[in-house]
Amino acid sequence: MPNNKLKQLEGREVSYKELCQTLGEPIKNGKSKVAQMKEFEKYCDLERVQGTHRYLVKEVYADELVELMKSLDSPEQQLLFDAALYEAFKDNEYKPLYLSNTEMLKLFQEVNDNFSYTFNPRQLAAINRNFVYMADMGKVVYRILHKWTARKIDSMDVRRLILKKRGFRLYYLQEIDGVEYTMYRNVETGSKMEQRCQRVWVNALKEVHHVDYAMDADIKWMPEAKWNQFEDKLAELTQQEFATEGYHHIRSVLILYPMKAEDVDAMLRIVKERIGQIELINAEAKRKILGTTQLDAVCTNNQRQEFIQYNMIKNPPRWFRRG
Repeated sequence: MPNNKLKQLEGREVSYKELCQTLGEPIKNGKSKVAQMKEFEKYCDLERVQGTHRYLVKEVYADELVELMKSLDSPEQQLLFDAALYEAFKDNEYKPLYLSNTEMLKLFQEVNDNFSYTFNPRQLAAINRNFVYMADMGKVVYRILHKWTARKIDSMDVRRLILKKRGFRLYYLQEIDGVEYTMYRNVETGSKMEQRCQRVWVNALKEVHHVDYAMDADIKWMPEAKWNQFEDKLAELTQQEFATEGYHHIRSVLILYPMKAEDVDAMLRIVKERIGQIELINAEAKRKILGTTQLDAVCTNNQRQEFIQYNMIKNPPRWFRRG
């Protein structure tokens, strides 16, 4: 698919018909259309505009990134993810998993605990001023790995090997031996607590967007400044709603539900016979980060190696957390 044609649409909202006409592709229906849209999504970040039949072409991928995504989407890679998730369910006593986006990357052994610090340049500077470059690099690494991982999760959901939904996590402070720690509680689905979280979340969206109904207010579309406003408002409303309980913030998390224990065990045995070591996910993730040209503008080759050593291996030279 010629990228120069897609580039004409970058940043624009288009109908399905307009998309096909620009790309010189036939207009299809039903399952053929679904398959065609998935093929388009290999070349660009394409999202449905809420409440319409139009699509926003958010970003057209460079040719190198397209090839990267194709290699990451191989059947062998999918089996590795399937096995890793079955192992996680087993370790969690076959209960649902509540995962933030970063926790999802850690579950599949793509990154370690240090990676969370790359989202905060000030924290990196406090650890080592020479690590500040990791903040810009981390954004690109996160985008590549998150997109890869989300596709694998979606594939398992489509096959009904798992079921997924969005949920909430509430945060609170707790003092232990004179030290204050941030703790959290995963909110039970279908509970009154979940309904209260929904109310806080929706009210924060409405206030930040200055609307009385959260129709097109989607956090995926927020620029960084707007996102920061939303985070501040969400914290403010959380503290008001949960003043008695002492919760100070809400996060959205992904909830993954497993099959019955015996079915998970059976699937895990079958997959392991085919793939061998689950740790190959980490090896592939590191290889792609070393090879992608998407990082050329933000880091040197030596910095790539250093980033991987600190943020993507099981035992880094140093843990960034204090204490």
